[in-house]
Amino acid sequence: MIMKTKILIPLTVFIFFVTVTLSAQDCYVVMKIKGTIILEGTGRALLKDDRICGNDNVIFKSTDAVAIVHSESKGRYTLKANKNRLSELESVLKYSVSAALSKSKNALDTRSETEPLSEVLWDVYCVIGKYIIDNEETMLPVNDNNYFTIRFKYNESPYEVKLSNEENKIVIDRETIRKQAGIQILPDYIEDAALYYQGSINSETPRIISTCDLNFPDEKLLAAELSNYVVLLKTSGSPEEKIQDELVQYMFNSYGKVNRDYFLNWVNENVK
Repeated sequence: MIMKTKILIPLTVFIFFVTVTLSAQDCYVVMKIKGTIILEGTGRALLKDDRICGNDNVIFKSTDAVAIVHSESKGRYTLKANKNRLSELESVLKYSVSAALSKSKNALDTRSETEPLSEVLWDVYCVIGKYIIDNEETMLPVNDNNYFTIRFKYNESPYEVKLSNEENKIVIDRETIRKQAGIQILPDYIEDAALYYQGSINSETPRIISTCDLNFPDEKLLAAELSNYVVLLKTSGSPEEKIQDELVQYMFNSYGKVNRDYFLNWVNENVK
């Protein structure tokens, strides 16, 4: 579940730094980065494809800064600050490598083709071609008078789009949203979208099912990005099955949830 929170810092503190020391000997390639993380040795911000090692110090300029890094020997990790250990005296967050480097796999079952609707909460859905949500567990009928819609705002205007249904699975795709909403250029990222069920019995009061963000990445740029990652994984000797799992997890950490089978079929066709 994605939570949107505000962090309150005393006015006397203008900037705080979070220092994390990576364990010795381990080196990592920066695959993706959000926010600003400074490499103490050079004084400059980390960039994609930079290399950091265990004896380097990194400084987080904000608590929500995060980087996805990859080690040839240990695989992919998420490098992030631990927001629960802010020192009241120093306004500095310091912690061990075990708290800084996380596998972040507890929130995703990479072998699941679709996500049961009853388990859908606030999240980010990454739509590549289409995103499928399983409707079997709800027992909600889907026909001309009973259907699911997605609601969102774009340029302060509200939109509602009726979603199609494939073998009792709800389908979210870019073209359906663009055409029904009448938006020529759909934004790559839609925040605060909401999934509703419109039933014939309660037609005047649609039932809200979940809230989410929708991410529509540039597929050409994504294919190039994943191609580079596949090279790293193959160089480290990862078997094909592990590479597939790593790609699904990478998408989850970087872009949002994907449907495993649909995504891997796209990878086979587009990632070289």
